[in-house]
Amino acid sequence: KSDGIGNAKNHLDRVIEGFLIGKSTTFFSKEILKYNKKIPLTKCNTLENATNLAIEKAKKFNLDNSVILLSPSAASFDQFKSFEDRGNRFKQIICDHLEKGVLK
Repeated sequence: KSDGIGNAKNHLDRVIEGFLIGKSTTFFSKEILKYNKKIPLTKCNTLENATNLAIEKAKKFNLDNSVILLSPSAASFDQFKSFEDRGNRFKQIICDHLEKGVLK
């Protein structure tokens, strides 16, 4: 929030790609690239788009042991009522993919 990406900057070497959502995407793109210029960043507008694209990419590149992490660095009142609402929506998207057999 007020400290940019905070301690996440210490773990960017483990990130394959970032999928950004919300009204702060430009700010966070700059913050991430300040610490690691090699990470591809995709502005996805919505959590659904970001999660679906992350899943597609993981499957396309056969990244079976990948982690898709919801890592909010700011409030997202532009899209959700609360952080619980955002987390529950992410969980629902993942559950939908599990039910369809897209994920194991």
